[in-house]
Amino acid sequence: MRKYIVFLLFTAVCINGYAGQNDINLSGLSYYDYSKRTYVGDREAFNKLANELGVAIAPKLLSPASSLGQAGFEIGIETSITPINSNADYWKKAVEGGNPSDSITVGSFRLRKGFPQSFEVGSTVSYIFLSQMFIGGVEAKWAAVEGFYYLPDIAARFSVNRLFNAKDLDLTDGGLDVILSKTFGVGGFMQITPYFAYTYLEVITSRKTINATPWDTRDNGGTSEYPIDQFTLGEKDASHSNNWQQNNRFIFGLKLKGHIITAYYEFALVPDAVNSHSFKIAADF
Repeated sequence: MRKYIVFLLFTAVCINGYAGQNDINLSGLSYYDYSKRTYVGDREAFNKLANELGVAIAPKLLSPASSLGQAGFEIGIETSITPINSNADYWKKAVEGGNPSDSITVGSFRLRKGFPQSFEVGSTVSYIFLSQMFIGGVEAKWAAVEGFYYLPDIAARFSVNRLFNAKDLDLTDGGLDVILSKTFGVGGFMQITPYFAYTYLEVITSRKTINATPWDTRDNGGTSEYPIDQFTLGEKDASHSNNWQQNNRFIFGLKLKGHIITAYYEFALVPDAVNSHSFKIAADF
């Protein structure tokens, strides 16, 4: 056990000291205003970047409407791949090295637990590949209709994801899903469950003060020689400290269940944003 803990600590230190290809550095999302002798944040570029990243790391459904049951428990490993507009200036200027990958790939470890009255809760820990960034998430789901032979299962889920260890970026996702699904038996040894869902998704960013010239250690005095190099991003405007961006997400998924092992595939369509493919292998008891 001691060796395992030392290995985890060593891995965390190594990751924390490594700047990945997709690590965020918002100092590039600014321009110099000569009339004010200061740097100004490019809010439009930031909003595009934050919304794409927020949609990419938003809570994945990877679950039909039916609940696990009051004694049910599921443990799973997930992967999601979301192609992004990597050639856009707002990505190139906002990542370390100016060369973002073509997609945001997230690996997740997820737990779900069933409770009486068709309720269940879950928690997710995720890592964004080629970066130092992590995601923590929680969810709660209630199946209002399930188990009827002629009716589809119907459920609602509320979920929140929070981005951690992102330089200059304070980002949270909140989603409300409405889910429909129906389970069919195949040959007496397997179940197949197609599901569809609509998600109202909010990408929330908070005001952050950013250094436009982090390489310059001289005093930010605001003179012609040393202009003010601090600017803010993340807020809606000067009077609002947070910015909320709304998205509509449509999910089409498939669940294949054997005796214990379950496999999932899911496609998420977000008009005017980015789409994603997600996969999960899980065991439920």
